[in-house]
Amino acid sequence: MASVVQWAGTLEAIYARQSGGQLAWLYNPFRVAKIPGDDTPYRNRQKLLRENEVSNISDVQLKTFLDSEVSSIPDKLKEVTRIFFGLLQASFNNRWRQVIALGLDAIDIWVSSIRDLEVPGWTSAGLASIIGFCIDIADRTESTSCLDDEMETDGGCQNLQRILNGIRKHIGKFRGESDVSQIGVYTILLTESIRLCLKLNNPPMATAFLKTIPSQQLPPRSQRGPATRFKFYYGNLMLQKEQFHEATDPLNWALAYCPSKSTQLRRQILACLIAAKIHCGYLPTRQLTEANNLQHYDGIIEAIRTGNLHLFDATMSQHAQQFYAEGTTICLNKSKLIAQQTLCIRVYNWINKYTTIDANSSQQAQTILVPDPPNIIHLNYFTAALRLSSQDDGIDAEETMCIIAHLIQQGLIKGYIAWQQCKLVLSKINPFPSIVKTR
Repeated sequence: MASVVQWAGTLEAIYARQSGGQLAWLYNPFRVAKIPGDDTPYRNRQKLLRENEVSNISDVQLKTFLDSEVSSIPDKLKEVTRIFFGLLQASFNNRWRQVIALGLDAIDIWVSSIRDLEVPGWTSAGLASIIGFCIDIADRTESTSCLDDEMETDGGCQNLQRILNGIRKHIGKFRGESDVSQIGVYTILLTESIRLCLKLNNPPMATAFLKTIPSQQLPPRSQRGPATRFKFYYGNLMLQKEQFHEATDPLNWALAYCPSKSTQLRRQILACLIAAKIHCGYLPTRQLTEANNLQHYDGIIEAIRTGNLHLFDATMSQHAQQFYAEGTTICLNKSKLIAQQTLCIRVYNWINKYTTIDANSSQQAQTILVPDPPNIIHLNYFTAALRLSSQDDGIDAEETMCIIAHLIQQGLIKGYIAWQQCKLVLSKINPFPSIVKTR
């Protein structure tokens, strides 16, 4: 039981220092528990707790030990600790339904204890660790075959919904609080609620959670981590709702205040920010993507810059899993319109460059060279360009008309299609509006 004694001693020392970050580390089951689909040997995980000691200790033994040896922490936190050990034991035996149930019990006790001032608010960082673990377990049990006998094959979404319901019932208890420690808990609950709505692919469900915390009430530096995650998921939600300009502000805030050691979170923020900025007319440099291991966006950026539709489709297909994991798939798919606009601009520029009328040429020659004014272009030019750019000979005039009509409807082309003549009539003033002004 030596590792349990060491763990308890560490808990007491962290509680005395009031270090929320270290408490989050201590109560992070990912460092100890078994995870669905993860075959990493236990010896290669965090070694502060030994699996055999955790598995063999009973709840009564643990309660007796905590009461006698760890006297400085509140009773409610001791109760959460006992549930935490039960959660670890259930994970060692692949009882994922029980893991989630115990996690929800721990969340209920921890949130209520902070609300009733039985446990200090700075401990909410540990609460965030347990919530995150439960969400990941529910997510993994949906996407892997590592299920226990009691969990249905479609139980992942059901369990995500259970966790959302378990968190949502507490949000109203903290809304409007002015106490800094209480705001920290509210931030965590709000953040994880939005995160769950995104995982359930139901952004409208998050409408009730969009009570943004006023900047003057944001938690102090000790709680900046939860505030950063809130801004990230809030920006991600705006991204899914196609409110790209609204997404950039919270994402920029999250990036500015993201802890330097949180490289994974910083990378996730940048991925969403790149997707949002593309729709606002800004393309990141290759140096930025390389510095943050986001090179899979280079193909998308180059395709938008040059109008290369084949490169766009190939990149989306090749890195589909990465884009999905980063939550940018839908947003990037919509950015194909910008690549199509770029291609149309290149067609327009090419026609105006290589079909210039010589002032000294005869009227007959002018008629042969340029049958229409510069702002009137036959759709055959666009059909040929779409075939070449997409490397798809199956694109016909009807599909070209649909693509052009969609670009007009989205405000990326100013003009109209003359259906009978099969021509695009462009506005003589700014026929291809800047993406910055159309979104």
